[in-house]
Amino acid sequence: MSPNEAKIFLPEKPPVPRWPFALAAVAIAIGATALVFFYSRGESVPAPKISESNPIPKTSAAIVPVPSTTSAKTAPIAPPAPPLPALDARTAIAALDDHLLLHLPLTSSLSDHSPRRHPLESSGTVEVHDGAAHFPGNSFLTLPHIALNNRAFAFSVWIKPEGKVIGYGLLEQVDGGPGKHLHILLRDPDKPYIGFFLNDLRSPQSINEASGWTHLVVQFTGSHQQIWIGGQLVIERLSDPFFGERGETRIGKAPMWNNVPTQCFKGAMRDLRLYDIALTAGQIRLLAGLEAAAPQPLKNPNETF
Repeated sequence: MSPNEAKIFLPEKPPVPRWPFALAAVAIAIGATALVFFYSRGESVPAPKISESNPIPKTSAAIVPVPSTTSAKTAPIAPPAPPLPALDARTAIAALDDHLLLHLPLTSSLSDHSPRRHPLESSGTVEVHDGAAHFPGNSFLTLPHIALNNRAFAFSVWIKPEGKVIGYGLLEQVDGGPGKHLHILLRDPDKPYIGFFLNDLRSPQSINEASGWTHLVVQFTGSHQQIWIGGQLVIERLSDPFFGERGETRIGKAPMWNNVPTQCFKGAMRDLRLYDIALTAGQIRLLAGLEAAAPQPLKNPNETF
């Protein structure tokens, strides 16, 4: 056998398979892609939980904590705003001057200090001394007609009755029958009272000699009659307006009815005001010398007479 023929029978070296290399390349590519995706999300390996059984390992480098964005140093709390100054009572009351129909301070004279400057006459002896007008019980003041019909109005005054009160008159305006006779007085015998004639309201609280100086507001709001004593609303009721279109305005005058005991006011009176609006609770309290913002309990709001 020749050498060439012998080569035919020698076993050849088997070929190396390629699929393991391809599989390894695919695995490497998948792993690289996963690592790129993982680190691109900014994720990190969670730190181990620190506890007494798992203390922080000592290292040569100090661990510097990152300050919280909500700490007091990085986000200080602003101090509260200072309170607004309280409204001066004189300023608040003076702001109502444009609504004054009549203002009798009665501290040094009987003159009207409202913008209208109404002329005034005294029937009997009404004297001003010691910072107030003193009524002897048989005298009153007379002014021209002041229109109070079909509108809101407020009557404010400080009074100090003297003696046994028997229907003391405070304000009167007469134009006839029902709905046309305005009378504000202390009635039955000493309770503040407002009437338009068959349209009346009486206070459950008295004002008499023992009361001393007392602030009183009697008003019609446009829908309700109200009586305020000492800066507090004591009673109110639904009401039609006053309809009288004529008649003098009399201060301290009582109706002098035949069936109800009344008489002209006896005692001292000061700071009498008549407004062409209904006063707010705060305004009434300021006129009474009190804080404007104090709460106002209402007693017997539906009581009528």
